[in-house]
Amino acid sequence: MTVKKKGMEQSEEVVICQSSLELRRYIGPDCLTMDVGGALKYNHLEWVQHRMDIERMKSSATVIAQSLSEFGRCLKETELPNDVETTARILEIQTAERDAIKEDFRISIRKGLSLLRHVRQLDVKPEHEQLSPTRQILFCFGCGHAIACRFDSFNLTNKKKLLHNVTAIERMLIQLEETERSFDAFWMKHEKRLTECLKLRRFEDSFRKH
Repeated sequence: MTVKKKGMEQSEEVVICQSSLELRRYIGPDCLTMDVGGALKYNHLEWVQHRMDIERMKSSATVIAQSLSEFGRCLKETELPNDVETTARILEIQTAERDAIKEDFRISIRKGLSLLRHVRQLDVKPEHEQLSPTRQILFCFGCGHAIACRFDSFNLTNKKKLLHNVTAIERMLIQLEETERSFDAFWMKHEKRLTECLKLRRFEDSFRKH
């Protein structure tokens, strides 16, 4: 078979296999999925579901980033009040907003860790309706024949997909944790500033009364 790629012709050997057993004579088990007798743990429907979960996790991280940006700008623009009541109210409101953002962090990280554990434990042999792309291609001719053409590269791609999911989740978890630490450090400085202001206003108020 001749394949044309960007003006270039490349010859590929095509082998006709009548069963998955015959396929394994040409391709090692490490490059075949479990549903065709290989060792590669891959469930296509579950992989798709994981990708959807990862995208939802990305969306949550984006929402958190936007909330942090708005909240950070609000904190930087906060002017120190001249009375006890206003200072105490600002500290209370901003602490509540900070707690809400921290809860968003906890939820996202908890879901991310759960998803990561689930992806790493993907070792169940898929049912017929969950056939991987390998199986779908193997039996797409119905008559029991199939074409095996560079399936080693195809299944290596599947393996990379699983690793890509794990890497994507780990990367987002690291970014969330680093962002949370930076936020905590920023909040501690701001809270200290407001707390010291509140103490000063209370001292001034007490001094005036006496």
